[in-house]
Amino acid sequence: MSPRPARKAHSGPRLQSEKGRKGLPRKPAENPNGPGPGNEEIREGANVDKIRDILFGSQMRDYDKRFTRLEERLSQDAITLREELKKRLDTLEAFVRQEVESLSQRLKNEKTERTECKP
Repeated sequence: MSPRPARKAHSGPRLQSEKGRKGLPRKPAENPNGPGPGNEEIREGANVDKIRDILFGSQMRDYDKRFTRLEERLSQDAITLREELKKRLDTLEAFVRQEVESLSQRLKNEKTERTECKP
C-alpha cells in the first residue's frame, strides 16, 4: 500500500458542494466546533453599532437636522442672490443703453453744429 499524501488544514467553513439538488447553490456547512470567529466579530460589530447609536444617536440626528436646515437656507440664499444679481445686471444694462443713446445723440448734434458752422 502506498502512503497517502497529507491533507492541508482548512480553517474556514467547508462547502458541501458547489451546487446542491436542483442546481441551487448550497450554504457553507456548519462548523462542528460552534460559531466561528467571523460570527463573533459580526455580533461585536453590531453591538458596537448599538452602543454608538445609544451614546451618539440623538446628537447625530440633531446634526442631520441642522445640516438639512443649513442646506435649505444656503439654497434659498443662492436663489435670492441670483435674482438680485439678475435685477442689478438688468438695471446696469438699461443705464448703459441710455448713456450710449445719449452720447450718440450728443455726437450727432455736435456733428450737425460743425457742418452748419463751416464757411
